[in-house]
Amino acid sequence: MPGQLEEELAQLTTKEKAAVARSLIDALDEKWDEDVERLWMEEAESRYAAYRRREAKTTLAPDVFYRVWEGLRK
Repeated sequence: MPGQLEEELAQLTTKEKAAVARSLIDALDEKWDEDVERLWMEEAESRYAAYRRREAKTTLAPDVFYRVWEGLRK
């Protein structure tokens, strides 16, 4: 961490430091959320394209629900 910034942060009150920390965390969360959203969209588009090309293994919803139900009963 740059020395000047570290010195300035040391002069802040606990409440001010908490506000800076919250701001930094929020900034990181926003970037992470954008990246995750983009990656999930790419994955969804890729899976849909594979489905349309009939390359994806699919399972009927009733079969999925049955397997889930059976798993819960054990």
